[in-house]
Formats: sequence, C-alpha cells, structure tokens
Amino acid sequence: MFFPLLSGREVAGTVTLKQIYEIAKIKKQDSSMKNVPMESLCKIIIGSTKSMGIEVVPGRDEDT
Repeated sequence: MFFPLLSGREVAGTVTLKQIYEIAKIKKQDSSMKNVPMESLCKIIIGSTKSMGIEVVPGRDEDT
C-alpha cells in the first residue's frame, strides 16, 4: 500500500508502514489513546505525516 502526497508538495522525508506501526505502539501507551483501535491510530499518524510533507512508503528490505 502506497500513500502518495498531494501533487505539488515537496517531500521532506519518508517513513515506512513498519515505522508508522512502531510509532502507534508508543502512542498507544498514552492514557488518552488506550481505547483507540490500532488501525485508527495508524491512520491518524499517516494523516499527520502527509500534512508535514513526509511520504509513507510500503517498506524497505533493511527495515526487516
């Protein structure tokens, strides 16, 4: 799954889906996020990365 940025925006960096999941696991420890489903939390993080100009990519071999 690939999440492209809106056209015309500069890409500031990239992050993998695995990294998104790891960020979500850390955020899940926060008491305000404990009842938020993991999939929803990942989607929230993906939305934030896109608004910051960070591209979400499926993954790379060195991340496994």
